Amino acid sequence: MATPIALFVFRRPDKTRATLASLARCRGIENIDLYIFCDGPRDTRDEQAVADVRAIVEAFDHPRKTLVISTENQGLARSIIAGVTRLCEQYGRVIVVEDDLTVSPAFLDYMNTGLDTFADDPRVMQISGFAFARSNASPNSTARFLPITTSWGWATWERSWHDFDPDARDTDALRSNYALRSRFDLGGLFGYYDMLQRQEAGRIDSWAIRWYWSVFRRDGLVLYPPVSLVRNDGLDSSGTHTSRSKLLWRGLNHELPESSPPMPDQVAINQASLAELASIVDPLFYRRARNLLRGLLFRVNLMMQTSMRGPR
Repeated sequence: MATPIALFVFRRPDKTRATLASLARCRGIENIDLYIFCDGPRDTRDEQAVADVRAIVEAFDHPRKTLVISTENQGLARSIIAGVTRLCEQYGRVIVVEDDLTVSPAFLDYMNTGLDTFADDPRVMQISGFAFARSNASPNSTARFLPITTSWGWATWERSWHDFDPDARDTDALRSNYALRSRFDLGGLFGYYDMLQRQEAGRIDSWAIRWYWSVFRRDGLVLYPPVSLVRNDGLDSSGTHTSRSKLLWRGLNHELPESSPPMPDQVAINQASLAELASIVDPLFYRRARNLLRGLLFRVNLMMQTSMRGPR
């Protein structure tokens, strides 16, 4: 069964053009319904870029293309939630791509194979096209399961998206249970709990952290390829949520493979891949912490020297 693609675009013409070009190279793209959701400008400064993006998607040659034009700015979170909900209700499943991603020619093969293989297994809640870098990884290795979600090229079913909680309810369990909170943060590797708190406080607007919480509370699993089938080209401050945490992953992708990996025989967390993920994150985490500490010590030392000199 071919799955529809939901492509979300906004105001980045060059990146939109590159994303469409990579999708056009995917095998079977001409047989797949392509929905392009175009968000509206936030203010007059966005109008020209938004118009340029719309001209690009209107000119994109695809026999089964549908443009969904928003006259107002919905923001990325509202756009994705509405678009994914619409296509899940209509088709039962969806493949999601944003306008800063370059995908492998094997991207759709892998996505549809994963969606078909695990369609009836409630433990599997998402298929990820992105993968963290792994040492000596082979594109022909078997895909594997991890207990975390992704937002860089992914797919899901209506049965899973039905459990999506946009209000992120029942998070009190994380506040009162340190062991649960630690598991949510993958043993402290990621600041997911802090991100969820910022979401609840209204300081950020992230559909992704709410989706992760929804999957986590169901003990859901996500299928990852052995080598990334997606490259994120938006880590240059042009995106909505580009941040220091995302910058940690700059350059961690391998070359995008041409073939789709085989599916795993068992639905279970791949402990070796989880351990390898920890080995990737830990050095980066401690390097960042070390640099922050050095900066803090420098400022404290400077303040002490100024205090010792006394007022002029």
